[in-house]
Amino acid sequence: MKKLSSAENIKILLKTYTGVTGKKISVGLLTTIGNQVGVSREYVRQVAVKEKYIMPHKVAQLRKAKCRECGKPFPVVGSYTRICCSPKCYKKRYQRLYWTTTKCKFCGGDIKYLKSLEKSGRKPVFCNKCCQGGYLGNLNKGKERKRFAKWRMGASNLKKLFPSTFTASQFAKKLDYSAIASSFISAILKELRNKNIIKRVPSLKIGKRKRGSLPYYYRVITSKKGNRK
Repeated sequence: MKKLSSAENIKILLKTYTGVTGKKISVGLLTTIGNQVGVSREYVRQVAVKEKYIMPHKVAQLRKAKCRECGKPFPVVGSYTRICCSPKCYKKRYQRLYWTTTKCKFCGGDIKYLKSLEKSGRKPVFCNKCCQGGYLGNLNKGKERKRFAKWRMGASNLKKLFPSTFTASQFAKKLDYSAIASSFISAILKELRNKNIIKRVPSLKIGKRKRGSLPYYYRVITSKKGNRK
């Protein structure tokens, strides 16, 4: 009877161990066969490669997972677990799960924002500062004009607001003109003086003139009727 060589013995053992898996070698099988035949693991590997067996590291690459975005199967290498088959699918899934869109309140354009902003109460309303300014301008249309027209109320109404002397800062604060420049306040006071509605009291000057402030007091002029004898 002819004695089999080590290579033939390795081929027989490979067929025996991989008969069910179909030429897929599991981890540690090369070492086991080498110990049985009395050769090194490397020699067993070389014989297995010639017979076109699949090595353990390539068996792991044949493991497939299902993409959570498109549903296509894709190979998974080693123990690394991927959820999508490609960066394109991963980006689509991320955009679908964590991002959403809404309409701008002014121009009607799409605003893309994170869904987490809704939980914290920071959902965007306008797409940019220009749209915000345009919306607020339409919302307050005419209100600023009415506010600026308060000083045209007449002497009797001014007298009710300012029964005694007043300064320019008090005038601005009372009529809600605090955020307006002092030059605009001085122009209003000058117009009222020209119409003989108020007068400036030069005797009540502030000691030191501060930068940007008006130094005089003002008083509303009331009409005096002559006394009959």
